[in-house]
Amino acid sequence: MRTDQRAAGDDSLRGSIDLVVKIQLALAAILAAAALVWFSPQAALAAAWGAGLGIAGTVVTGLNARRASEAAVRGTALVPVFSGTLLKLVIVGVGFALGVVPFGLDAVFMVVGLVLTQFGYLAAALGPRRAARRQ
Repeated sequence: MRTDQRAAGDDSLRGSIDLVVKIQLALAAILAAAALVWFSPQAALAAAWGAGLGIAGTVVTGLNARRASEAAVRGTALVPVFSGTLLKLVIVGVGFALGVVPFGLDAVFMVVGLVLTQFGYLAAALGPRRAARRQ
């Protein structure tokens, strides 16, 4: 792959991950505010914690996608994919354990926060910015 093609791919990947993270941050803020208004500050904190884990997972995914694209040139693209998936699972698992055990956060709100942030991927894929690029 030529250097200018690789740079364009890196910019596209970075832009995509940035868009997903921005949407996830907005979703996390809305969820935390709703949990604060309708439930409790503890629920809002748990939802924000879970959403933070989802956003951390997105950042790890983005870094691993970049590593995979670089490794594809050498024919070892799956190594960063699998190691990145394992790292993401460890981060989320340890994050949940820390949230529940020492901090006593409500696991239900943590799961809701994590799941809601995953809709950031869908919103980024179906959003007007992506639709305009496809035309």
